[in-house]
This record gives sequence, C-alpha cells and structure tokens, in this order.
Amino acid sequence: MILDINEKIDKMSIIKKICLTVGLLGIVCVLKAQNDIRSWYQILNENDDKSAVISEWNTTFEFEKQANQMMPRVIKTDVCKIIPLCGRQLTRTYFTNSHKALQKYKIVSSKGNRRVKPVIGDQKDTDIFQTDGQYYLFSLNVTENDQYVEFKIVTVYDDIRFFTREIIPDNQFFVKNRSVNVIKPNWLKLNIGSYNFEQVKVQKSDSISVNGNHIIRYKFDHISSPIQCDYSPSAPHEVPHLFFSAEAYQQEETQWEPILKTTQDLYLWYKEMLGNSDLNSKSFASVLPEILKNKRSKQDSVRSIFYWVQDNIRYIAFEKGIDGFRPQSADLVFKNKYGDCKGMANLLKAMLNTAGFDARLCWLGTRDLPYTYSTSSIAVDNHMICTLIDKEDKIYLDATERFVRLGDCGERIQSKEVLIEDGQSFIIDTIEADGMLANRKNYNLKLGLKEKSLKGEMSFEYVGESQRRFFQFMSTQKVEDQEKTIINLLNNKVSCEIDSIHPLPIEFERDTNFVMQSRVLKSNALLKIGDEVYLGISDLTPYFNPYIDTLKCNKLCFNQTINENVKVDFEIPEELNLKSLPKSITVQFNDVSFKAGFDSSNGRVSYFSQLQIPNRIFTAKELSNLLDLLKQQKKYRSQKIVFETKL
Repeated sequence: MILDINEKIDKMSIIKKICLTVGLLGIVCVLKAQNDIRSWYQILNENDDKSAVISEWNTTFEFEKQANQMMPRVIKTDVCKIIPLCGRQLTRTYFTNSHKALQKYKIVSSKGNRRVKPVIGDQKDTDIFQTDGQYYLFSLNVTENDQYVEFKIVTVYDDIRFFTREIIPDNQFFVKNRSVNVIKPNWLKLNIGSYNFEQVKVQKSDSISVNGNHIIRYKFDHISSPIQCDYSPSAPHEVPHLFFSAEAYQQEETQWEPILKTTQDLYLWYKEMLGNSDLNSKSFASVLPEILKNKRSKQDSVRSIFYWVQDNIRYIAFEKGIDGFRPQSADLVFKNKYGDCKGMANLLKAMLNTAGFDARLCWLGTRDLPYTYSTSSIAVDNHMICTLIDKEDKIYLDATERFVRLGDCGERIQSKEVLIEDGQSFIIDTIEADGMLANRKNYNLKLGLKEKSLKGEMSFEYVGESQRRFFQFMSTQKVEDQEKTIINLLNNKVSCEIDSIHPLPIEFERDTNFVMQSRVLKSNALLKIGDEVYLGISDLTPYFNPYIDTLKCNKLCFNQTINENVKVDFEIPEELNLKSLPKSITVQFNDVSFKAGFDSSNGRVSYFSQLQIPNRIFTAKELSNLLDLLKQQKKYRSQKIVFETKL
C-alpha cells in the first residue's frame, strides 16, 4: 500500500516536471518569438508595413515549346514565405489576364497545409473602361502559433511575347531575401535588361546546368515596398524591375524562328494586329462634307477634321485581350461615338484619307514608360495616335488629348519616339518638346490704393499645356458654375479677393491663347508702424506650392512644365514716399530657377517673378535643392515695400 502511494507520488512529480518543462519551453518560445518580432521591427523603416514581413521570396522562370509552331510559353513559380508580426489576417493578391493564367497554388503554414479558396474578381482601374485583368485574393486568419505562411503560386504565360517585366519589390511588405532565377534553354534567345537597380542591393550570377540550360540568378536583400507620393513618377521609372525581350527560338535543331528580334518584327506583328484595315467611309460620308464646308486650305480642312474627332468621340480605354492591340474599325467608333486611343486614331486616319490626305497610324509609349525602340517588345508602347504626312513634314494628331490645337501635342508624348506605319516598312521619329515658352501662366496686375485697400485689375493668360488642362477641367463644369469655379482656383493661396471674371462663358477656343480679366481687392493692405507704412504686392496671385513628403519621395515628377510669370504695377499714392524696396532674388540649380524683384520709376512700383521647372524626373539628390527653391519662393512672397508718410 505504501509502495503504491510512493509510486503515485513519483508519477505526479514526473507529470509536474513535464508540465513545468513544457511551460518553460512555451515561455522560451514566446520570448524567442517576441525577440524575433523585435529584430524584424529593427530593420523596418518608417514607411514599411508593420503587420508582416517576407523573409524569403524565390521566383523561377522556365520556358517550354508548344506544338503547332505556337510561341513558347513561360512558367513562373513563386514561393513566398511571410512572417506575421502583429496582424491577425494575411492577404495576398495575384493578377492574371488573357495571356497569363494562375495554374495552381498551395499555401502552407507552420501548422501544416492551409485550405484557402481565393476570391476571384475583375481587375478595376479608374483609367480603363474595360480590361481582361483578374485578381486572385487569398485571405487567411493567422494566430501567434503561425510562425510563417508560405505561398506557392504557379502562373503560365501562353505566349512569350506577353512576358515582359518582373517587379522586384513587393507591393505591400518588406522583403529580406529575394531571388529571381531565369532558366534559359539553349533553344531560346532572350534579352534581360534591368531598370532602377541603383535603389537595391543585387548580386548577379551565371551558370550552366547539367542539361545545358543557362541559369541567370539575381539575389536581392532588404527591399522596402515602393512608396508613392502625389508627385511620384510612374512605376517603370522608379520601381526596380527586370525587362525581358525574346528574340527567337529554335523550332528544330537548325531552324530559328523569330519572336521579336528587331523593330521590323515588332512592326509586322502590330500590322497583323490591325487586321483588316477597315476604312469604310460610308458611316461618316454624310458628315464629312459639313465638316469641310467653307474650308479653303488644306490646313483648315485637317484642323476641322481633327477638332471634330476631339469634340465628338469620347475617349474610353480598352485593355481586353487582343483589343489591347487591335483598334476598333473606324465605322464602329463613328457609330458608337466612343473609342480607345487606337480606335480614335483609326477613325481620324480614315476621315483624313477619305478627304485626300496621307494619314497613318503610329505607335508610341508615353512618358510613363522609360523604354525605346532599341528594344523590341510590346511593353515599349502604350498609346496610338495618327500622323499626317505632308511631303517632308509630319504633323502628329492625338485625338485623345482634348483641346490640343493643330500642330501641338500633349506633354505626355513630347520627346518620345514614334513608330509610323509605312507599308511593310516603318518610320521612327521623335516628337519634339515644346519647351518653356510654349507652356506658361502669365498674371498681370495694375493696382492703386484707395483709402487702405488695394484695388485694380488682373489679366491672366494660360498657354500650351496649362491652357489644355484648364479647358479639360472647366469643360466638366456647368456653365452657370464657371465664374465660381475660376474664382475658387484663383483665390487659392492668395491674400486678396478676386471677382468679376470676364468674358464668360468660356468659348474653349484652341487656336488662341486663353486670356481673362478680373477685379482684385485687398482690404486693409497697409500696415503702419510709427512713420513707416508697409505694403505687400507679391502675394496676390496663385503660385505653384506643392506639398512634397520627403519621407515618401525617392524620385519626383510634376508631369507638367511649370512656367509661372507675374507682373504687378502699383501707383504710389501722393501721401506716401517710397523708402525702400526688397532686394531682388535669383535661385537656380541645373535647369530650375526662381527669379523675383522690385523696381520703381515715375511714381510707380513694379514687381516681377518667374518660376520655371521643366517636366522631367528629379532624382533624390536634387530634392533638397528643389525644396529649398520652393521655400525661398514662398518666403519672398511675404516681402514688403516700405513707405513713409509725407509731412
């Protein structure tokens, strides 16, 4: 009996020891997990998502031939290991389209396989009316026991021509280790380019596998997710990525089949995508005579057709399957009264050709893309316009750019290469940039002092891109709201009241510079201290003063030329003597400048200022200079003229 009791006591003590050991192990695990989380937090920067991190992310690309002389396909295998930190729900999104399909997936956590059914939906884009893009959204709950969650996703490109880019950072989480492996078979000629790699640490290696495949490996570490601010450049200009262009593949042992080896190959594929070039003039035959009525010159006829398409065809973007490359027929666009850039260019070409002009389609990439035709890839282009050939001259016509005048182009396509159709061959040209003088805002004020208030007239003139954007915005407003809207725009960041805008309503005349007038009133404009009287006249007009978050901006682009010019003329009242004027200022770096100053003569004081910022991308090294210039502009607007009262 005593022995049984002792045995029970021994068993209980053993159980207690086991429980204590398990408890201690649990505490150790919890402490270790907490230490691991703290160590992760130490390497995250201020803008990184704190709910999870990616510890390992491996991407492998393999290539396969297809039967019936179809283009090779690309198999992409993604293995992404995510460490939850503080979140209770983990989501992961993968995107597909008509040439990229999600073939299979598997999700594993530290607790084993996880059964997760993705939510599948159509991809939405505010700038695209119709697209074939879809998303697969995986969402799963995580607990403290989930030390990691691993996603293994296999996607397939059914045509290697649509395999163009691989983004290096994750769109959401910090990545500790990232690798991209390209297993290139010896029957494939593939070029790999890199963009924006100066922002990441990368190691590249090459090797040959046992079966003769060429393996190119890229290894990255400590990659933060891309940060976007209001003035961030487009992703291709800022986000590190690999760029793929396939030249040819070997169908048999000796026969090489072209994919997109040269620009000629790219052009011929584009021509194939055009399909039957339907220039059916029956649909618009009834309106063309009316459009050309009383047009005495070729230029007037071209202008009339160009403006008619701008004003009567609504631009709607399509990126659905082959429709992303094949324009709708001119007949269909005319009947629908809407189309994408390709359809509108096709209609414009058809109408001009019917009227007897040599009009051609051309492909190009907007400023959102950093690529040129030195690389043969469908990713080089994202836009289509029409080109009028007149002997040696070329006139570029972008009907999607509302209110652009004949001979001008929107800044988004200036300085870009264009691929112009020329039968079975092609022409490459570059659209010239307008420059500063062609894009400006001018403010001219004439002021006088009545009692203690500044009163006078202001005229404001918008030219080039400034005029087009102003027209595009104002065309969305009701006629009865035009004056109120303009007053709100002009009153932004000024120290006076602006009213009596005229002439109204706006006529949206493209071929003349837009000029309007208004009244200006600044009450209690004088500040008297002793015998001195202070007056400010340099803060009466709107000015470019963007908010720039330096923590979120690595590169910066305003997507518009900034050229603001102000002239103020002030008549000195008889009861005041001019005592002093602020000193002039010039701040300049590279091609950016701010100039301002005061002058006096014949009983008048004049003020001028000029801010010029080109439409280009500013690097991180330039941001401090740019911010300093804008800061000094703002400070100078508060300068005061000093008068003294006459005895």
